[in-house]
Amino acid sequence: MPSSAARRALDALLIVVTVCYPFSVYFTERMASAGWSLAVLLVVIVLRAGLFFASGRRLAGVLALGVAAALAGFHQLGQLDAVRLYPVLVNLVFAAVFGTTLVFPPSLIERLARLREPDLDAYGVQYTRRLTLVWVVFFILNAGLCTWAGLAWPTEYWALYTGLVSYLLVGALFVGEWPVRRYCRRRHERQAS
Repeated sequence: MPSSAARRALDALLIVVTVCYPFSVYFTERMASAGWSLAVLLVVIVLRAGLFFASGRRLAGVLALGVAAALAGFHQLGQLDAVRLYPVLVNLVFAAVFGTTLVFPPSLIERLARLREPDLDAYGVQYTRRLTLVWVVFFILNAGLCTWAGLAWPTEYWALYTGLVSYLLVGALFVGEWPVRRYCRRRHERQAS
């Protein structure tokens, strides 16, 4: 069993490989079969699942294995371009994880907020619940865009959207939420006083 530092390093490497996956599809499609990228991705996903299980994150491990099984199944059936399906599945998994916490509270964003502010007030709970819903909607819309890109766009545009633009949109939502949160908090405090 590798040390915790070695597991973290391996996990970081595997994250980089999965983030760069759309570009590997683009380049391997030019030189050989994009199926090689899918094979490497499946190995990476299974390795990440193993790391999740080793660190006690069973749900993440099960979800990773589910994504790998779906990709392999779609590839075997030949009904969908499984090479381009990965970003769609990732967005749907994130939407499901965030959405599940809306059905079974506390919401995911509330759980994260309570790490920093354990005594989150009622307004904070309501705000984090709405923000969790925003992320669910974002991931569903992004899955739709990734599906459309995967089915209709040339590989270079698909790779650019799923390997760069999509991450920039996640970052924009993440960073853009901070001033919105501050504004909403100040407005709530003015109304409460």
